[in-house]
This record gives sequence, structure tokens and C-alpha cells, in this order.
Amino acid sequence: MATVSTSGMRDHHDGRGMASIFSQYSNAEAKAYQQGRSSYPPALYETILSHHRSTGGEFKVLLDVGCGTGKATRDLAAFFDAANGCDESIDMINVAREVGGMAASEPRRRRREARQSQCCQSGVG
Repeated sequence: MATVSTSGMRDHHDGRGMASIFSQYSNAEAKAYQQGRSSYPPALYETILSHHRSTGGEFKVLLDVGCGTGKATRDLAAFFDAANGCDESIDMINVAREVGGMAASEPRRRRREARQSQCCQSGVG
């Protein structure tokens, strides 16, 4: 059973995974999630980027699968030429589009990200 708390976020007690829960969020719930969700600590990003670099990873395109409202996508995008986020929830993607963001060498990424995210969300990309 899922209920909406006074904070606008759902309280879940049905035993399903978090991905299933987030996929059912309304636009208002996705916005509340975006406002209440803090970024990951910079040390985590440094660890991810250091590992990526040390294993020969390139910094051309970032793909964040399960990006939600895109907080981690935006935080990591500055290190990549282009960044894309995909999520099962169209409302989470819509909030990510509203917030937008920039990659290192792609100042018009917001418009491209929206088109690509929609493809990923619908299972085409």
C-alpha cells in the first residue's frame, strides 16, 4: 500500500522494489523528490571518476540509467562531453528536463537530453 505523507512523498509498505515505486510517482511527487533529494558526497564522485579514468574509460558520453530527476547526472555531466539520463518514470524525466543541466562541451545539451531521455524512457534508446 502506498500513501502520500504530509511532505508530498509516498510512504511505501508493499514490499516492491524502489524502481517500481518511483515509476508510479506523479509530477508533484517527482518535484517533491527533487527538492528533498540531496546530492551524493563529492568523495563518491571522485571515486567513480578516478576508477573510470584508471580503467581507461573515456569522458565522451555519460549514460545514467535510472537517473530519476537527474541529480547525479547533472553532478557528473561536467566531466563528460555529453550526458544522457534514462528513467522508467516519465514524471521523473519531466522534472529532470525542467531542471536541465550542462555537460562539459555541450551547451545545448538540455534540448538533446530531453529527446534522448524520452527515447530511453519508452524503451527505444
